[in-house]
Amino acid sequence: MSISPQTQCQLSTYEQPLNERIRLFMRLESMFFQMKNFHQADEYYSIQLFLDALFDVLDFLHRYEIRSEIIKELQGYKTGIDREHFALGWTLEDRVATLEHIDMSLQEAYALNFNPISALRENELFTSLRQRNFNQSGNCLFEVPAYQYWLLQNENHEIPFLQQCYEMFVPIARAVTLVLRLVRAGAEITNEYTDDGIFLKTLDSNCRNQMIRIHLDNEQRVFPRISGDKHRFSVRFMTQENPEQRAKQVETPVQFSLQTCVL
Repeated sequence: MSISPQTQCQLSTYEQPLNERIRLFMRLESMFFQMKNFHQADEYYSIQLFLDALFDVLDFLHRYEIRSEIIKELQGYKTGIDREHFALGWTLEDRVATLEHIDMSLQEAYALNFNPISALRENELFTSLRQRNFNQSGNCLFEVPAYQYWLLQNENHEIPFLQQCYEMFVPIARAVTLVLRLVRAGAEITNEYTDDGIFLKTLDSNCRNQMIRIHLDNEQRVFPRISGDKHRFSVRFMTQENPEQRAKQVETPVQFSLQTCVL
């Protein structure tokens, strides 16, 4: 079942990863989106947003073996894409095209050269900024005058260096985007209901449970708090009309759509 464009515009979608690999990919997705939005920045605050995301990505790539995680996930979907439960609305042409995209991303992943990315961690200016936790310390230019000088030199025109930095990560970002598209596509949407604001569900332990997606009509004026793991999950529907007050669970009926994404 798919959501029509007319219905989609009335819904908000809330997602919860159910394993560490998908959690990692969702975080990277957010960082890459921020880099994409600001890699052509030409003023201070936009440049800072790009650098914030860049430093976060560099930190993640230093701590995690991203190439291995991407390859494992794509190979899993390459062998699982023909399973009965996966993407029920897809045509044969959809599956063939997706397999081609998977093969392309796998080739890019195997061919990734991390040397230029590693070199960014040794960049003198970036090292100075990271050592001062620059994206967490209030962005005080007086702490790093070399950064202020660099910004002034590049004020009011696009910075080729930012574009070059962004392009280094495009193959990784493309692979992460493909993985998450496959995760989100790999589940039928079901209509669910709770009469007291709490929804509980036990998951099939024989499946690799990837993500929970809750689709809510905005007119209900509630949001879900999702918690769980690969065995079970719970959803508490909350309301918070005033941000100065604590959110509270509703005790009235809530209708929603659910996707349990599995591989």
